[in-house]
Amino acid sequence: MSKIVSPRKDVLYLFTGTRVSYRDSATNLPDTQLYGLNYLPKYGLSVATREIMDLPGGGLLSRLLYFRLRHMLLFIFTSNYRLIFGPSLVYQLPLKILFRSRAKFVLLNINLNSMLAKYRRNTILYRSLRALVLHFDGIVCLSNFQRRDLVTEHRIPESKLTFIPLGVDFAYYQGRESVDREDFILSVGRDKGRDYLTLIESARKLPEYRFIIVCSPRNLKLLGFRFLPPNIIVRLDIDATELLKLYQTAALAVLPTTPDGEGDGMDCSGQTVLLDLMASGVPVIATYRAYLDDYADDNQEIISIPPGDPTIMAEMIKSLMTTPARRDELANRARERVLAEFTTEKMAGNLATYFQHFLN
Repeated sequence: MSKIVSPRKDVLYLFTGTRVSYRDSATNLPDTQLYGLNYLPKYGLSVATREIMDLPGGGLLSRLLYFRLRHMLLFIFTSNYRLIFGPSLVYQLPLKILFRSRAKFVLLNINLNSMLAKYRRNTILYRSLRALVLHFDGIVCLSNFQRRDLVTEHRIPESKLTFIPLGVDFAYYQGRESVDREDFILSVGRDKGRDYLTLIESARKLPEYRFIIVCSPRNLKLLGFRFLPPNIIVRLDIDATELLKLYQTAALAVLPTTPDGEGDGMDCSGQTVLLDLMASGVPVIATYRAYLDDYADDNQEIISIPPGDPTIMAEMIKSLMTTPARRDELANRARERVLAEFTTEKMAGNLATYFQHFLN
């Protein structure tokens, strides 16, 4: 991966998995997963990136130490930077405290709320985690729901929290007007917060329509592939180029998720896919979750439905599939909303302003 480094060493971004710092003919990948950090040099901030690497071996090491240890090992690199940013910094906080690090640690809140809720059943673990969280210098929430929940349910000081909307690589997605849409319904997502069971039951009620689900094996293993109706096609772990083609040709997308506070999914399950779809000009039906209030107006830019009701989902799918003008209206408004508010460039500007609060 290309690294952006300057002698100032302002910001270090720690991440897991593949990220790209820019799009070019070789990668042809969106920059969404850099959360706008690749634009920070425009605001006078130097940025370095470092991947949380996999460790060799398996077995007991993998089960007991693997995940946390590989995060903690990168603490040795943080002393050269003024601000550390990333989604998995909780595991480095004990070392920050022990060595009295002068760097500012700012969490990108992907699933802090879910972690706190999960550990709440164990008083010792919950209090320990909450005590660690209080050592963050700042927490960037990707929804107002996360921010409110941390304050009201977990007594995290509001002064540590800020809401910065997620951004998407808008330029990566082609305009709706230049492509021919096909008559299939698309659903995309690999995190554990997806409710594919409800979608599958909806598809059974609509045998006249074709459905394509893009996910990982773990999403469907409990359902059993042999029980899928014949009008569902499953695509497992496809690459970005194939996914882009589906975004460009789908007539409609369904984003089925579990309700807020249930399951093991991310706090804002489906958030990135939602913006991808909106930017791509695909009309969206989404299970209602509180974060949606920050990103789309119901019945104007998306259609939200109650969780876990295959009948309502099927009825809404059929309604939109038989009214192409309505689909176009939703898609056009959604694209305009993303371009105006939710690009990676706009996220970069918001992050730069927030980071300067700690660096000045």
